[in-house]
Amino acid sequence: MTFFEKIITPLNSQDFFSEYWDEKVKLIHRNSENFYDNILKSEQVAKVLNSNDLYYPLLRVAKAGEYLDYKSYTLQKYGDDKRIDIEKLYNYFGEGYSIIMTFMNYRIDSLNSFINSLSCELKMKTFSNLYLTPPYSQGFPAHFDGHNVLVLQIEGKKEWEIYDTVKKLPLPNRALNIDEKSMIPAQKIVLNPGDLLYIPRGVIHKATTKTESSLHITLSFFPTLWYDIFNQTLDSIKDTKAFNQEVYPFSKSHENFIKEINHRKSIIINTLKSKLNNSLNHENRN
Repeated sequence: MTFFEKIITPLNSQDFFSEYWDEKVKLIHRNSENFYDNILKSEQVAKVLNSNDLYYPLLRVAKAGEYLDYKSYTLQKYGDDKRIDIEKLYNYFGEGYSIIMTFMNYRIDSLNSFINSLSCELKMKTFSNLYLTPPYSQGFPAHFDGHNVLVLQIEGKKEWEIYDTVKKLPLPNRALNIDEKSMIPAQKIVLNPGDLLYIPRGVIHKATTKTESSLHITLSFFPTLWYDIFNQTLDSIKDTKAFNQEVYPFSKSHENFIKEINHRKSIIINTLKSKLNNSLNHENRN
């Protein structure tokens, strides 16, 4: 069983990618609150938070989609000091602000090992964010992401509302907040410790807590897209002489220009074929 299959069990990778990836939401209830203990425990997060060695923007604070000015929860003793003031941080947490932690895999060995293994196994960039949310709170409004995500519930409960897809297969970094007033959720889901939720890119969602706080990992996946391959191909030819000449030199007659177009099309097609094959071979080797 692969690392990825361990977290999506009882599904296997083939079924997951053929049926759900980029297509539809998948929820896995487990009734096993310690299921992710070998990846992350809440005690590890508490240790990092209390280390007095955290800095903005590795840690941010947000409520209802608004990020708090980092100067509100950093020490600010020596000019623009971005070290986190743990007392201020917990005060804001008590006021309903969520704590968002990025790149915590570099602080927590078990999480780092897991992320590295997933990236190598799936051959795609994989990142993790940790979300610590107090009771009766919402970190972000309804939105969709430009990448696929897996939510691993570590501690507490979180309620998710899933809406219809507003944009099929959006590009990465194209997340968008949505006016949800006229929208009705297609699904309402409660995640308990050990549960997993897959949300394809483009699917609108939001999450809230009720009577207890919540800690979850969001895994974000960035595979190579055909868009990336063609961008790399086009970028590789920008310094080629055939592509750096003027489209319409004034010294040429219209008749010669038509001949030039046909000749140039042949060069373009053959060059793109060659460069595209090189890009695909490089991607395959990786």
